[in-house]
Amino acid sequence: MKRIPVIIALFLAVPLIAQTAKVIQLSPEEAKQAKVLHDEQDSIAKRIVEFDQAVRARYLSAPKDQEGHTQTYLFNGSWVWVKDGWGTGNFQYSEDFKFIVPAVVPQYSSPYSFGCGGVQVTPAIGALTGK
Repeated sequence: MKRIPVIIALFLAVPLIAQTAKVIQLSPEEAKQAKVLHDEQDSIAKRIVEFDQAVRARYLSAPKDQEGHTQTYLFNGSWVWVKDGWGTGNFQYSEDFKFIVPAVVPQYSSPYSFGCGGVQVTPAIGALTGK
């Protein structure tokens, strides 16, 4: 019986806590357009990934242990064999989209030093470009 007033006090105190969320409601037309555009964007992103996988399979992949090819780990979690010189098998398109070139992975030096010098950190290309 002593708990009932405490429980009631807690239920009454919850609505008194200040809300800090800021929201602006869109018009129904704008909300509908935003949903359509974002759905299209998701669909296009999926199609781009599928196309890039097809290009990689056609131009960079090779049978296991074929000379001139190296085993590498792709960021989607699979191991593949790619032509030498193509690093992880990630690529980008030339400006005119007629060629593919190896993706450039920037090198960052860690501010933390372990023993002799800093540690070289190479971030995942997918984390930088979304590919």
